[in-house]
Order: sequence, then structure tokens, then C-alpha cells
Amino acid sequence: AGEDPFTVFAPSDDAFAALPEGTLETLLKPENKGLLTSILTYHVVPGSAKARDVVQKSFFTTLNGQRVDVNVSEDGVTVDGARVVKTDIECSNGIIHVIDAVILPSSKNIVETAVEAGSFKTLAAALEAARLAKVIKGDGPFTVFAPTDEAFAKLPASTDETRRLQESPEK
Repeated sequence: AGEDPFTVFAPSDDAFAALPEGTLETLLKPENKGLLTSILTYHVVPGSAKARDVVQKSFFTTLNGQRVDVNVSEDGVTVDGARVVKTDIECSNGIIHVIDAVILPSSKNIVETAVEAGSFKTLAAALEAARLAKVIKGDGPFTVFAPTDEAFAKLPASTDETRRLQESPEK
């Protein structure tokens, strides 16, 4: 409700109705205020972006600090997989684009995301070995320029520890 312009990717009523039963009730409980805030701010982008601007971008950084990906195809435009169904609803402080699903921010930390991706096992093992995993799993924000397992494999095996991490990154 501030004066700054915002772009809101607003789920339709049908999108909210499609959530699993009890989800809204759970999110509206006082103890879940942080999660609800994270979800709502994940739908809001600073600045005013009309449809013509949205299709020129591959992503936006949301108010909660995470990124939503924009995909433009012959089937239309999606934001984090939610289809944009109506565009350019102008407001006194920005623009609303209606989407057909509630989009959810990631709740995983950097280490969990890297391990799940499957190509950062050596990095995860190195973070554990250096006792940095706990730090990187903590509150950030952090930016990690993460070498893949393939990149680690190109390192010269100059130490026993480097060789061990490359040969069995899950340890």
C-alpha cells in the first residue's frame, strides 16, 4: 500500500482455491506470519513492469529477495510456472498481472539446494570439511559462486585431501 511503484503477480481466486485443503487456514495462524509474509512478498517486485517489460526479462528479484523466473513461449507467459492470465491492471502505485497459481519461494538453504541439484557434491563435501557448511546454512543472504563437481574434477590432484574429495564427495 506504499507510494513506491510495485508489480504484483497476483494469484486469482481460483489459484487460492486450488491450494490443498487447510493451507490458507494454516498460513493465517499467527505463528505462521513469517511464512505467509515470505509467500506474499514473493509475488511482489519493486518497480512498475507492464506486460511489454515482463516479456523482455528472464527473471525478477522479488521483495522477499528471491528470484522468480519468467518464461515466454508460444503457449504464453509464465512466472515460476504460473501462467499469466491477465496483464496490465494499472493501480495508483503500480501494476497487477494475474497468475493462475500461487507461487512459492524456496525454503531450502544454499547447501540443501546445491546437494539437491546433484552437481555440487564436491562443494558440499568441501564446505563440510572446512566446517563452513553450518555458516552457509545459516541466515544470509549469501552469494556463492559454486563450482560444479566437473569443475572440481579439473583441479590438479596435488593433495591427498583434494583427491579424497574428488573421488568420494559424499563423505
